[in-house]
Amino acid sequence: MPPLEDVPDECEFTVEKADQAQLQTRTNGDTLIFSGLELGQEKAAILAWLVNSPNKLEVKVEVTDVVLDQ
Repeated sequence: MPPLEDVPDECEFTVEKADQAQLQTRTNGDTLIFSGLELGQEKAAILAWLVNSPNKLEVKVEVTDVVLDQ
């Protein structure tokens, strides 16, 4: 893992199978769950650092033309 000052402020990963992303909507807050992802060590460390950072986290979701594996 690079030193903290070298950690990128972005981490991109792709959901490749059906049901690997779930959204639970509730009146007291929503939960976005990703499961079964295969992140390499560096991406996993960057994503963990970003999620645990004290800064606001922005999540963008984009649909591609590729059909998910079932």
